[in-house]
Amino acid sequence: MRGVALLWQALLDLWAPVTCVVCGCPWTEAGFCAAASASRGLRIWDEVPLCRRCAAGIGPPCRAVVGTGTGDLPLLAATETTAVIAGVIHAWKYHGQRGLVGPLAAALAKSVRLLHPWEGCDLVPVPLHPRRLRARGFNQSALLARVLALHLGAGVREDLVARVRATAQQARLSDPEARMGNVVRAFRSPGCTARPVDRPLVVVDDVVTSGATVVEVVRALSAADLPVVAVLAIATSLPGQGARAAKVAAASPEGDHVANKAARAQWR
Repeated sequence: MRGVALLWQALLDLWAPVTCVVCGCPWTEAGFCAAASASRGLRIWDEVPLCRRCAAGIGPPCRAVVGTGTGDLPLLAATETTAVIAGVIHAWKYHGQRGLVGPLAAALAKSVRLLHPWEGCDLVPVPLHPRRLRARGFNQSALLARVLALHLGAGVREDLVARVRATAQQARLSDPEARMGNVVRAFRSPGCTARPVDRPLVVVDDVVTSGATVVEVVRALSAADLPVVAVLAIATSLPGQGARAAKVAAASPEGDHVANKAARAQWR
C-alpha cells in the first residue's frame, strides 16, 4: 500500500511539480523543508511545499499576554501575524497541505526554547467541532501539538476539552467583541479522565488574533480545576493589541476563571 501511494505521488510530482507556497520556486531549484516525523494525522503522501529559504524567514519569535479576566497568561509565538505567514497557514488549514506542519512546528519549538526554558508540560490543542472536523479532515491545532510535542518532549492531551457548540469561523470576524461572543460556551471540559493530569497544561492554537478562542478554552479547563500556565501559537496579532484583548476578555459575561498564579509564575 505504501509503495502504491509513493508511486502515485511521484506521478503527481511529474504532472504538477511541487512549488513553495511563499516564493513559488519549484522543488528542483531550492531545497525544501524535510517532512515532519510520523504523527497521527499526517499521510505518507503529504509533502512540504515550503523551501528552506522561506522557512528560515519565519520569525522573529514574540511573546505577548492573553487577558483572561482575572489574570494574564503568557503567549509564546513563532512570529507576529504577517501576510506571508497567514498565507502559509491558510494553505495548511484550507488547502490540505498538512505537511506544512513540519516547518511550522519546528519554528514554534525554536521560539519556545528561545523565549522560555522548556519544562515538562502537556499540550492541549484547541478542539474543532465534529462538524468542522469532518469537513476539514483534520484538526490543525491537534496536528501542530502532536508534532510540536516531539520537538519539546511534551505530552499531548486531547481528552481534556471538547468543542460542544458549532460556531462561525473566527477568521471571518474582525471585531474582537464579535469574536468573543462567537465562542462563548463553545468549549467544555469533562474534568475526570482515565489518565490523571499531573503536569502543567499549555493550550496550543494555530493563530491567536484577539485571544477570544484560547480564553474560552482556558475558562473551560479552569472550570474543571485544570489550570493552564501558558498559550502557544504559530502566529499572533496580540503584541499590538494586547491591552484591548485583555479588556474584551474581562468584559465577557461568562464570568471569571480561577487562575493558578503559582503555576503561571514558572513561565515568567
